[in-house]
Amino acid sequence: MVDVSFEKVLELADRLTPTEQTRLTAHLLKATHQRKLRADEKMSLLRAAQIDVEVIQEPSVYREDWYGEDGR
Repeated sequence: MVDVSFEKVLELADRLTPTEQTRLTAHLLKATHQRKLRADEKMSLLRAAQIDVEVIQEPSVYREDWYGEDGR
């Protein structure tokens, strides 16, 4: 096996065309699904899917604000 640094792999991946990057991503996902993930890997995937956005306005706690005066 050839020793290649992670940084070099990232650099090479950035040089790929968008189509090749999509194929690479599909390949990595397939390879990942073929083995059991460790707990830290699962947490990393979970954190990657989360978004960190401030709530602009808190929702009202009053039913009337949500459904109007007639309660529907």
